[in-house]
Amino acid sequence: MTINEAYQIYSNAPAGSTDIGHFIPYLREHAKGTILEIGVRNGISTAAFLLGLEERGGHLYSVDINPDCVNRYTHPQWTFIHADSKQLDVVLAVIPKQLDVIFIDGDHTREGYRFDLRTYSEFVKPGGIIISHDIDPEPNKNYEDLGPVAGVGWPSKAIREEYFAFAAEKGLQHAELPGMYGMGVITK
Repeated sequence: MTINEAYQIYSNAPAGSTDIGHFIPYLREHAKGTILEIGVRNGISTAAFLLGLEERGGHLYSVDINPDCVNRYTHPQWTFIHADSKQLDVVLAVIPKQLDVIFIDGDHTREGYRFDLRTYSEFVKPGGIIISHDIDPEPNKNYEDLGPVAGVGWPSKAIREEYFAFAAEKGLQHAELPGMYGMGVITK
């Protein structure tokens, strides 16, 4: 599937059929410069970012633990890094040290999200943005409500707490976009 096909399919998907589809026009619109995407999964956000970068220029670096993500697309403005985002030495060996945008949708635990937010936000240029998916998980569709077995992979309610605490601590402006599981945008 091409990035155009993926974008068309998911931007027109019925509500509730994908947890990020209704956010992809926003991601495409804000794709510029150097982007770090943490979490590729099925490549929906990747396609949106790449289409935006084709329009405005830049490069997308994507990190995911699933090695099959490398097969999502072939694109000259995309570099896939097969790693856990906590493998800082691996990721930092590839990405530039100044980023315009980071998108966090990888490890959905409190610890994983906190690491990604606090570590990689340090590389975002002033005026850049930090986009966080899953800041508003639904009741009964989150790690805490489902428990340690069934809840694996579901977002933690703590992502919301960490997002707001980080923005307040750093004195950064932020906005929350409505939609499935919520999307937070912090301006650095």
